[in-house]
Amino acid sequence: MKIIFFNDWHIGDHLFCKSFIEQFCELNKEFDISLIISYNSFLFSDIKNLNIITPSINIQYTDNNFNGHLYDPINNIIVNNNLYIYYKNIIDNFGKKKNYHIYNDEIIFINVWIGAADNFDFALSIECDLSKCNNYFNNIINIINNDVLKIKLINNLDMLPSIPYTNIDNFINYIAINKKKTIFYYNYYPNSGQSFTNINHEYNIQSLSIKYNDYIICCAIKPEYIANNIIFIEQFEYNKDITCENVAKSLYCAMNSDIVFSFDVGACFYYLNNLLEQTFKGVWFHVACTNNYYKNIANSDIIKKKIIFKNTLVEPDITTYI
Repeated sequence: MKIIFFNDWHIGDHLFCKSFIEQFCELNKEFDISLIISYNSFLFSDIKNLNIITPSINIQYTDNNFNGHLYDPINNIIVNNNLYIYYKNIIDNFGKKKNYHIYNDEIIFINVWIGAADNFDFALSIECDLSKCNNYFNNIINIINNDVLKIKLINNLDMLPSIPYTNIDNFINYIAINKKKTIFYYNYYPNSGQSFTNINHEYNIQSLSIKYNDYIICCAIKPEYIANNIIFIEQFEYNKDITCENVAKSLYCAMNSDIVFSFDVGACFYYLNNLLEQTFKGVWFHVACTNNYYKNIANSDIIKKKIIFKNTLVEPDITTYI
């Protein structure tokens, strides 16, 4: 019997099922396991016995956000492959909010989006809490399980997910040649409707550039404000594409910087990874923009040691954090 995980949502939603999927695949190698995902496949590319079913071509995006739709705005075509279409049609027929579905006694479809939890209040209570998310996914397996299947549950609910390494030598060499300290600024915007009325990336980048003119300010995407000490990762050919490898490149650039500013955006939460404690030596500020919506992310002891959480409901002066 095949086991097919699916998650139709965004980068942060994908991150919070990564720990479960990588442990699950290691424990259940006797099963044929797949993941259906419309983008962000790079995040799961280090799981050896996981078949990733995704749209088949690599798209370069020029806007600030990949919106998750299977559409290539450059070539004006819908992007798909036949296997992806086949399974997506099955999923759409039984409903994207169903926890699991057994199809023709051949395939177990498992929804690893926590928004599919049975009631809305419960979904909110476990959102961005890695341990609770993993426990929720284990409970789905418990419901499915029987004496014939014998699917193994994961053991480590608190295990931080891995983020596959991606080469950032161009960035590291640039920093080494310039011999300056680096501030990495995540100027991604959210895909899930979080309120950003109290955060002005352009203002913050300009303020940092002026006040810390002896630092290099590296942005995740090209800002409108440009100065001699402002760079962005596309300059190193770390471009947006449907695999979202650029998000991993942002993470590793950030972890090789001296100061980092991140926000309530799924792409920023890649700091929730198993290398952070041993790799990152700088100071990392995470600014919450949405009434502590992501307060649960701070539950990991490793994250508590490394991330300085700032909660603000007014326009912050980012430079006061340093």
